[in-house]
Amino acid sequence: MKRALVLSSCVLLVACVDGGQQAPAVTPMSASSGSGSSVSPPAVPFVAIQPEDARVVMAAHAVTGRIGHDVNFDVDAELLKEHASHLSIIVADALETVARGIDRARADTPVPTMRTLSTLAALQIKLDEKARDPYAYVDPDAGALVLVVPTNATSFTTDALVAAALSAEH
Repeated sequence: MKRALVLSSCVLLVACVDGGQQAPAVTPMSASSGSGSSVSPPAVPFVAIQPEDARVVMAAHAVTGRIGHDVNFDVDAELLKEHASHLSIIVADALETVARGIDRARADTPVPTMRTLSTLAALQIKLDEKARDPYAYVDPDAGALVLVVPTNATSFTTDALVAAALSAEH
């Protein structure tokens, strides 16, 4: 299945919002200047920032902050069929829920949760047209927390599902 990197469209937004710190899998643009030299203006002087995009970036930072290191965020392109008009909103909701799920898992089972978090390299959101309800699991071979979303889902996950996935021994 094709994957789309949700946060790649937020490169300039991250540089503005985050004060120069990098978001996961996003590289901010840089300009160099020497003493006495002028800095040329960026090729695109104005960037339209949608509030939903800022929310996705902030939610992604909440997740990586709780995990303790950068991770890639991969969203199944098939989700665009159903959620194109509100994908950034539902992804932001999912990331905020993942952050709460991490907090819940740490409170309930701190040792297994910290062990699992240290192995994560990605958070994946996948469509499963055969699933009836959303579910979450950790794929230890891929180093990924995987959120599986059924067709017609109004929510991609719950904090209880995330906490259970992170708390399980792998």
